[in-house]
Amino acid sequence: MNINTTSPLNVGILIFDGVEVLDFAGPFEVFSRTRLVAGLDSRRPRSDDDDHDDVPLNVFTVAQSGADTAIVATGGLRVVPHHGFDSAPSIDLLVVPGGFGTRSLLNNQDVVAWIAKTAASAQRVTSVCTGALLLAKAGLLSGKRATTHWGAYEALAEVDDTIAVDRGARVVESDDGVITSAGVAAGIDMAFSVVESLFGREVADETARYIDYPRTQNRNRDRAEEPSDGNGSECKSSPSASRETPQPVHASSRSFSLCHGELQE
Repeated sequence: MNINTTSPLNVGILIFDGVEVLDFAGPFEVFSRTRLVAGLDSRRPRSDDDDHDDVPLNVFTVAQSGADTAIVATGGLRVVPHHGFDSAPSIDLLVVPGGFGTRSLLNNQDVVAWIAKTAASAQRVTSVCTGALLLAKAGLLSGKRATTHWGAYEALAEVDDTIAVDRGARVVESDDGVITSAGVAAGIDMAFSVVESLFGREVADETARYIDYPRTQNRNRDRAEEPSDGNGSECKSSPSASRETPQPVHASSRSFSLCHGELQE
C-alpha cells in the first residue's frame, strides 16, 4: 500500500479505561522516536521553532472521554489523552490497542462508530492484542485473516465468524492495509513493521537500536500457539509459557548505566 510520506503522518492511538499499558505505550514509543536522521541528537528535545524535517510521525492519543479527563489503564495508570473524538486531527495511521476494557467497548456504539469512521479515511489501520475485537466489531476484519492475543482467539471468531483467525502469527497485514498483532509486546513488532514499510529497513533498524530493542527478522512467525481458556482472557503471559525457575539477580557496588543517565549504588 503506497502512502505519501512527504509530510508528517498523524498517528492516532485510541485509549480507554482498562487499556493494556504496553499495548498503546509500545507503539507510541516506536512511532514517536522514529527519525529519518540517525543518532542521539535527532531525539533530543527541541522547540517548536526548530527544524522537524527528520520527524516523520506526529503521534497523539485519543479518548472518548475527551482531553480533560484521564483514563485509567491496566494497573491503575492514569493517562490524560491529547484529544477527544471531536477535537482529534485527521488520522493517517490508527492504532487500536487491547486490554480488558475492550469488552465493554464492544457494546459502545459511539466508540465502534468512531473507529469505523476514522478507519474509512485513514491510510492504515492497526490493532494490538484484543484491539482486534473492536476492529472486528466495526466490520474492518470481515473475510480477512487476522490475529489477536492467544487468550482471545475464540472471542475474535465470535465477534465475526468470517475472520480467518491466524493462531500462529505475531503480525498479520491484509491487502487493504489493516494490520492486526498478537498480545501486548507484539504491538512493538507491529509498529516496527509499519515503520519499515513506510520509511525503509534502515530507519526501522536504527530506531530499534535507539530504544535498545532486539528486533529480529523472523519475529512474525516466532511465537508458538498458546493455550486458551476459551473465555478471551488475555494480555497476560501464559502460566505454562516458561517452566524455568527464575534466578536471583545480585547487585554489586558498581555503577549501572541507565539509558542516558547513571544509577549509582
